[in-house]
Amino acid sequence: MKTIVCPVTQIEHVLEYDASGNGTLRNSQSQSITARFKSA
Repeated sequence: MKTIVCPVTQIEHVLEYDASGNGTLRNSQSQSITARFKSA
């Protein structure tokens, strides 16, 4: 799990991901983005 703060809006986002590369990015505005990560 990783926390990212947007430099523009100062909103904190939490990135959660598992070993198979599925991730969800969530913020305090209850918006969420799901993403798939490919290993390099």
